[in-house]
Amino acid sequence: MTSLGKLIETADGSLSLIHPEHDECYHSHGGALWEAQSLYCKASGIIESLNTAASIIRVLDVGLGLAYNACSTIDAWFQSGGSNCLEIHSLEINADLVTALSGGTGAWQENWPSHWQDWCKALASDPEGSKFQAKITHPQNPKAHCHWTIYVGDGLATIKTLNEQIKSSWDYIWQDPFSPEKNPRMWNQEWFALLKESSSQKTQLLTYSVARIVKNALLGSGWTYEKVKATGPKKHWLRASVSE
Repeated sequence: MTSLGKLIETADGSLSLIHPEHDECYHSHGGALWEAQSLYCKASGIIESLNTAASIIRVLDVGLGLAYNACSTIDAWFQSGGSNCLEIHSLEINADLVTALSGGTGAWQENWPSHWQDWCKALASDPEGSKFQAKITHPQNPKAHCHWTIYVGDGLATIKTLNEQIKSSWDYIWQDPFSPEKNPRMWNQEWFALLKESSSQKTQLLTYSVARIVKNALLGSGWTYEKVKATGPKKHWLRASVSE
């Protein structure tokens, strides 16, 4: 297994890594857990949906990384009344990272709550190591389940396959790859056009990047966006939806 990066402690005490090639932190230095909970869970409105919707909620998790966004989303579902099922589809190119995550051996998992560890260890790989899946039961409703799938490989190839296989639209998209400077293929107009193919006007896309290149790519591919006031070290995030 190759080095996954240098371990650091972020401002809220949660642990993250500095990517060995990009020389970029997987999360805001203001807090890995804070970012996941504040941006992707609270600012998106998914917490309210989890407490009111009576159907399946589908989340596309772009850039699984260290799984803070995915686990925070499952945690929000756990704390809801369990009136719905949850699907999380995570995209990740680094196979070694997913192997460490599912084995509970990631250095950043050291101070995680035990139930987060249990969810990750429940991830079972297919024979090729290209897909990891876990089925998690809601603590208040044994008929409600979270199906978490991690796809290992190139994000563009994966999303094209998902667009063909998954007929229902995404309810939420966590757009969280490395920055446009480090990973431009996951932020350009082609990418956002692919995301739009399996989205509807109810889809909410959240991202930490407010770069002009990202805004232009969103507008050029049929999305509209608004700035969301942030707390902590960042001034704003972006929330996007499909244009009418």
